[in-house]
This record gives sequence, structure tokens and C-alpha cells, in this order.
Amino acid sequence: MRDHRERLALLHRRTDEIRLSRDAASLFMQGAGCAVLFILLALTVGMYSGGAEPVSLYTGASLLDENAGGYVLVAVIAFMAGAAVTAYLIKRRNITKNRTTEKENNNESN
Repeated sequence: MRDHRERLALLHRRTDEIRLSRDAASLFMQGAGCAVLFILLALTVGMYSGGAEPVSLYTGASLLDENAGGYVLVAVIAFMAGAAVTAYLIKRRNITKNRTTEKENNNESN
């Protein structure tokens, strides 16, 4: 027969295994989502690019043109999306690091 401590240790171990498998599935889905977004971005650029156009001497000044507003808007949105994804991943990494630290502290105390 197992005593209370052994059953509790088994329960914690199984909980950690389930959490790790859930995290692995989440990581796989995030990777797949990034791949799909990259493919969509590549297709969108391919569809809307007008082909090779000669580059003028003052390419930075071309953003002052009236028709360049869409490019600036896309750049701002892309930057905001990248910053949001980076903040989310840093937060997720810190949570995972805290879990492993707590787990190690619990194992050392037992």
C-alpha cells in the first residue's frame, strides 16, 4: 500500500506531465499558425507587387507621396503585431520558468 505522500507525489508528477503535454501542443499550434501567416504574407506580397520597378534615387521621399499611406499603415500594424507577439512569448516564458522553479523548490523541500 502507498501512503499519503507517495500518492500525492504521483498526483503532482502526473499533473506536471499533463501540463507539459498541453504546453507542447500549444507550442506546436503556435508554430503552425506562424507558418500559415508567413505563407499568407508571401502570397499577399506576390499578388500585390507590381513587378520589378526601377528604384529612384530618393526612395525615402517616396513615402511622402499621397499613395504611400497604405504602406505606412501596413508597416505600423506589422510592428504592433510583432511587439504584441513578443510580449506574449516573453510572458509565457516567464510563467514557465516560474513553474519549473517552484517545482524544483518543492522537490528539494520533500
